[in-house]
Amino acid sequence: MVTTPDQAVRAQIDAIKAHLRTEGLSDVEDPIELQKAAFEGFHTIWATFDGQRRTLRLGYGWLQEHRADQLSAWLKDKEIARRLKSGDRVVTVRDSGLIEGLLE
Repeated sequence: MVTTPDQAVRAQIDAIKAHLRTEGLSDVEDPIELQKAAFEGFHTIWATFDGQRRTLRLGYGWLQEHRADQLSAWLKDKEIARRLKSGDRVVTVRDSGLIEGLLE
């Protein structure tokens, strides 16, 4: 069995994926192969909008500091889905909560 850092924050990850789906993103996934090869210290979620793949990178420290039931409100407040849909092909939430976007 492969152990990845996401196991301790699986509830938070699932809540974020559900939120992205309700905000109109599709093909929301975080395959184990991606996590094994992902940037160290971050959990990576892929989603599709308007035929384009988008990437959300979440710092494990940030994930650990938030309960799953708090995340939808935080994501809405910070307009994460809007950023992914409007041009940021990669959005990163660092452990500190700092949000960075990489435009197309």
